[in-house]
Amino acid sequence: RSSELGDCILVGCELELRRGDPTALLARLKEVMAAKAATQPMGEKSAGCCYKNPTLMRTIGGLGREGERIGAGLVIDRAGCKGLSVGRARVSDRHANFFPVAKDARAADVIALMEEVERRVFDRFGIALEREVIIWQRGGA
Repeated sequence: RSSELGDCILVGCELELRRGDPTALLARLKEVMAAKAATQPMGEKSAGCCYKNPTLMRTIGGLGREGERIGAGLVIDRAGCKGLSVGRARVSDRHANFFPVAKDARAADVIALMEEVERRVFDRFGIALEREVIIWQRGGA
């Protein structure tokens, strides 16, 4: 990600918050969670969004214009990956930037699925997806 801080690291801050109405806040929370449940596979096990939303380097018909930031899920969907599975991991039919896994899925299934999605998106649109999910492996990167 990027910010106006550049290379600086924020090590602390003070916040001044206003007290909110608990009833109104709870209603807003329910509203947000209902919207997420309608568009994301909330009841399935996944790591959340796998990729950062890319900014288009050129106009691509059906996706967006040069300089526009678009949803990674849209790109994955338009590359024909919705429902794609590798082993016991798959691209969600509800939101293509989520990769739900079965109970017996292995990390290798998710990694292989991510690599296949990245290949298909690049082959179709020339977009190199940037991973949001960070994978730690023994013995190096």
